[in-house]
Amino acid sequence: MARVKAEDLLTLARKEIGYKETPANSNNTKYGGWYRLNRQPWCMMFIMWLFNRLDVLDILPCRTASCGQFMTAAKMAGNWHAGGYQPGDVVILSFNKKRTAEHCGIVESVKDGYLVTIEGNTSAGNQSNGGEVMRRNRALTYVLGAFRPAWSAAPETLAEAARAVLRGEYGTGQERRNSLARDGFEYAVVQRIVNELCTGSRKTANALAREVWAGVGQRGGPERAPDRRRVRLHGGTESGKGSGRVKEGDTAYGADQTMGRGISGRPSTGRPRAGAGASPGTGASTVADIRAE
Repeated sequence: MARVKAEDLLTLARKEIGYKETPANSNNTKYGGWYRLNRQPWCMMFIMWLFNRLDVLDILPCRTASCGQFMTAAKMAGNWHAGGYQPGDVVILSFNKKRTAEHCGIVESVKDGYLVTIEGNTSAGNQSNGGEVMRRNRALTYVLGAFRPAWSAAPETLAEAARAVLRGEYGTGQERRNSLARDGFEYAVVQRIVNELCTGSRKTANALAREVWAGVGQRGGPERAPDRRRVRLHGGTESGKGSGRVKEGDTAYGADQTMGRGISGRPSTGRPRAGAGASPGTGASTVADIRAE
């Protein structure tokens, strides 16, 4: 599975701001078309669509078009937060006196007394069925609570970064370069370790990382050491005595590190991609049986 952060979700959601159902008051959207429950209230289908586009639909507590069902599933999963909201949280909102689940959104930022959210199917004139993707300011009194996705943590050492590349978590080409830089790693340094592992080196990932850190080239010859301000080794210590998660003695190819796995790209999960007219796949009851909200 690709490594995804809350900011990746927010970046995608921001690109959707301004999208409107067509024609007005029809609930006809690409999100409902993808979910195969079109022309129904679509705020939760918008959330499902976003996570599917990021290929992380499985980190949600359920696949549903219902805000109430989503809230119930989050509580059953032990992942329900009634405060301390964070960017990337999926919030459930209520605008009625009974405080029933009515609407949803993604937390973009947290302010004093309110949340900035990105929501589907809202408008200035209709809070929960307004037909547009918008950025909204929501007073905390409207928030019932939130589900917090288990975002992937960034690697802490060179060895961990190299193994993440091998698992396909950093993609390929420019995507890999950008993602490694975002996490504070130099592409050339990490890639050098990856290349060694892929050529059948029996050295551990940490041993290779130490060689790179010391300025030893791929063929054993000396070369300029990488910029130590931007390279992480063993938890960030130059001596290699930090507490990186990869232990000394680990083999280059563990159960999840078959040679070449993930090198040509992210492993296919078989889950549907948005825009392809596919349903959200398995994991929930038939979408036609799930009530939309």
